[in-house]
Amino acid sequence: MTKLLYIGGYGRSGSTLLEVLLAARPAIIACGEVVIASRRQDAPRCSCGKAREDCALWGTLIDEDQPSGSWDHKALTLALLDEVKERYDFLVDSSKTAWGSLRTPFAFRRALRDDFRLLHIVRDPRGVCWSNVGGKRRRHGKRLPDIQRSPKRFVRHVRTLLGWWAANLACEMFGWRYPDQYVRIRYEALVEAPEETLARIFGILRLGQSPALEGSEISGNRHQLFGSRVRFRALSRANIRQDVRWTEEMHLTDRRMISILSWPLRSRYGY
Repeated sequence: MTKLLYIGGYGRSGSTLLEVLLAARPAIIACGEVVIASRRQDAPRCSCGKAREDCALWGTLIDEDQPSGSWDHKALTLALLDEVKERYDFLVDSSKTAWGSLRTPFAFRRALRDDFRLLHIVRDPRGVCWSNVGGKRRRHGKRLPDIQRSPKRFVRHVRTLLGWWAANLACEMFGWRYPDQYVRIRYEALVEAPEETLARIFGILRLGQSPALEGSEISGNRHQLFGSRVRFRALSRANIRQDVRWTEEMHLTDRRMISILSWPLRSRYGY
């Protein structure tokens, strides 16, 4: 029986990177943000390099009779689990727990019982807010405007922080209810010490032997339709770098506002 490993938390927190690192173990299959695959009609090419309809995994599930956008998240994830059963130990869904997905971990826990694990990833909210107001942000394939220097950024900061609070508290509630099926990690720790962080994850959640990153090869177990562009990169320890631009480029006013609005949860996470 293939178990579900669900990555919770807020966006822009390194979930795709975490998923790629988990897939360094061939017995784990990475499926990206399944919730978006269940809603979007314009599914792009898979991280395996093939078009969605030609992908060995997605091509069998999303077809003319059951097109992309006609599934609900739970049904599509369970269909994926059934498709890969006996071939993999775990399937990774990196859909996270932002608005619309706050109850998702609980729904999957009810459906799968002990065959479900929640991996909660957190990131400094100042870095999350910085990433959400500028840079190479896209939505539905279109480039979003850079508002790092615009007053509009304060509105986006507040909206981001509301989502950050909700997403992380949803995971915290799951961890309080099911502590044996939950682990929380920090994005910063993952980037600075990936192998040690993976070893901790694999140990707490009983995922088996943790993978060694150096010398590992892509084994055809990455089928991510949606997620950050990291999903298209080959695995390499040298490619893992923390995005710390906010520490130098974010206005002091922004930092102070975000720090105030994110306390005390920010302090709980050591930021």
